Amino acid sequence: MSFTAQGPETETTIVLVHGLGGRRAQTAALADELSRDSHVVSVDLLGHGSSPAGEGARGMTAQIEALRQLIEDLSPARVALVGHSAGGTTALRMTNEAQEIEAAFLLDSSLIVSDAVKDWADRLASSLDRDGFHKTVNGLLRANLGDEAEATIADEVDQAVKDTDPEVGAALLRDAVAFDAPDEIRRSPSRIFYVRSSRPITAAQLHAVRPDVAFHRVEHAGHWVQMEQPRKVADIIRSHVFTSTGAPTHVAVPKPG
Repeated sequence: MSFTAQGPETETTIVLVHGLGGRRAQTAALADELSRDSHVVSVDLLGHGSSPAGEGARGMTAQIEALRQLIEDLSPARVALVGHSAGGTTALRMTNEAQEIEAAFLLDSSLIVSDAVKDWADRLASSLDRDGFHKTVNGLLRANLGDEAEATIADEVDQAVKDTDPEVGAALLRDAVAFDAPDEIRRSPSRIFYVRSSRPITAAQLHAVRPDVAFHRVEHAGHWVQMEQPRKVADIIRSHVFTSTGAPTHVAVPKPG
């Protein structure tokens, strides 16, 4: 799994995970903000950006295993996962399946909390074949750009989708659709934070699942909130990862095994 590390060595390492059809360039502005006082690792998921697709399983399980191995190799004292869109569902499942994570920040993540949305997503996932992946997903992603998104953001979205391995992307989408978000949130041992910009998810919906989920709304941004408002998102993450004295929070990350 290809990655970039930056910032000073700190007890808590912040790992940034992009969404479906993305790459780590889409978390670069956020990484720059956070790395002023934190150690930040930005990844390219398997089959995205400069990471190869790999062999065997291509869905969320394969992504989680690659992320777990990367974190084990880096050996940080503590970890906070930050996942955008489908990267948030991957990060959330990772807190339950692969490793204890101090906190998971879900940036406009694709959590399915209504039957109507699930029905639409099921139909989309079942109809997505290799040939139709790039066209379908590119159209969906561009439709979720903010009204005032810069042209460079739209160009990045276009190119990242084109560079995504379609079989890997389709498998990840299908897993995200089948993902039982309420159950994963309830079971997660990590602190959960949801940062909303464009998704129609409310604090009430999340609190009905788990009352201690922290909810933040970022104005003047579309789905790529971390690209359009990186400083605001960084401030939210920083305020929760560190205490008022600037010291990392106390939850440790045990070694897998």
